[in-house]
Amino acid sequence: MATPIEHIWQRKMEGDSSADNELFRVLYPPLVISAYSILKQKEDAQDTASETMIKVVALTPADGVKNVRTWAITTCKNAALTKIRLDKRRREIVAKEMPEKTERAAIADEKVRLSQLEETINASLNALDQKIWNLHMQGFDNVEIAKACAMIPKTVANRKSLIRKTLMKKLHDWR
Repeated sequence: MATPIEHIWQRKMEGDSSADNELFRVLYPPLVISAYSILKQKEDAQDTASETMIKVVALTPADGVKNVRTWAITTCKNAALTKIRLDKRRREIVAKEMPEKTERAAIADEKVRLSQLEETINASLNALDQKIWNLHMQGFDNVEIAKACAMIPKTVANRKSLIRKTLMKKLHDWR
């Protein structure tokens, strides 16, 4: 007994142009899953599945494809592996040809990331908590922070605990 994909494929091979949309509806999700299992990036997997679907739509009876699902998944996996190889090769070439640029780019990326992190922290804390946290990060102990903020050390310890909880939640969301 033939599967729905085989029926749709047969209609396509007989020239039914509406079969292409049905093939897309049925084949695209498993292609995305196959590509994602290799690429680990949703957007890359969707792009690879779309490229494969373009190849499926372009197939004709002369191509001799009997099992379109197997052919499409194999083609999609091969495209994903090719993408990984090409990306790796590009990174190797860039690192070899322009090591100082890649280092500078990495440093710039890290500075941007740290700046965004600092903005997230500052937006999460009020002025007093920011002062307490900054002093804590500079290595001051609770007694020294308490003197600087006109508080008692136990209050500083409690506030630092609350600040940590707030930052842990924000930083978890930030990643």
